[in-house]
Amino acid sequence: MKPYKIIKTLHLWLGLTVGAIVSFSGITGSLYVWQPEISAYLTNRELNIHNSSKTSYAKSVHTTIKLKEVHGDSIKKLQLPYRKSNYILLTFLNGTTYYYHPKNGAYLGSNLKTDSFFKTLLQLHRNLCIKPYGSYIMGISSLLFCFSILISGFLLWRRSYKKRWKKGFTITWSSSKKKFNYNLHKVAGIYFIIPLIIMSFSGAYFTFYKEYRTLFSVLPDFKIEDTSSLTKIKIGTYFSIEKHTKKLLPKYKLWSIHFPSKKDRDYRFRFINTLEIESGLRKTADIFTDKDLITTKINSFNTDPLSLRATAQMYPIHIGESFGFVHRFLVFICGLIPLALYITGIRFYLFKKR
Repeated sequence: MKPYKIIKTLHLWLGLTVGAIVSFSGITGSLYVWQPEISAYLTNRELNIHNSSKTSYAKSVHTTIKLKEVHGDSIKKLQLPYRKSNYILLTFLNGTTYYYHPKNGAYLGSNLKTDSFFKTLLQLHRNLCIKPYGSYIMGISSLLFCFSILISGFLLWRRSYKKRWKKGFTITWSSSKKKFNYNLHKVAGIYFIIPLIIMSFSGAYFTFYKEYRTLFSVLPDFKIEDTSSLTKIKIGTYFSIEKHTKKLLPKYKLWSIHFPSKKDRDYRFRFINTLEIESGLRKTADIFTDKDLITTKINSFNTDPLSLRATAQMYPIHIGESFGFVHRFLVFICGLIPLALYITGIRFYLFKKR
């Protein structure tokens, strides 16, 4: 069989099979792009938060300290207001989730339907709610879409239009249904091929993050600063968290606290460079302490090797938070393109059969 026939057959059958999975992943991903705004609006209504003005970070930290003192060792995880949310989230060891006002610590509610909906949506997007195999289905489908369907589609497009490039980028609106369907398929594919490659490649990271880090480890492995002296600093009591972490990580803000449990014996204080939706690099840091809150280990973006700093950007690139609103809108559109390609691809196949 000639190479052209092989590429054409590969593009056809992978498109008809893998294309269905990628289309579903794209739709769920497009919905999740606007999760901060939709969730904030619905959560405020569900929790009856009438004053939706953002609470200051310092006040949120102060309230967090008080909540820890009240609930003691029954907490599994504590999270400060993040992105568009305006509540402090407490997950308890028994699995329940409570929400508190960041300004006064007032109890707002538990196990929100909005929160549950978006958690389910995210699970559908990442693993079809089929653990652990669903994650591999989605990850492998993303890589096949990236390196087989899109690349083979480009090679077929190039073979047809290598001597008439302009026609390869345009649609003839007055053509027959069959021709119009084909033109729509080729134009949607060629215009969005680069964003789709980036989206599918970054999406597979959530399944194969270990392999990605190994792959990126070929990048220069250097550190910006030495943190060996920082590990000797004590976090101290909860009243001094903010003071001590300013010394350790002056450009970061406390994001969440993971408490000791049967699985993890130590505390983990997670920090991020911004709690808002902002463009730029995603920078996180983790301070690990023992039960006496004495620092045992620090992991920071500033001191991570270049390979880890590169893979850390997979999330903001995939979700659309690296280059502002335009990036988010582009990710939203890209999530719908696989479905358009899938429908027009099936129609093209049926037209040809007829």
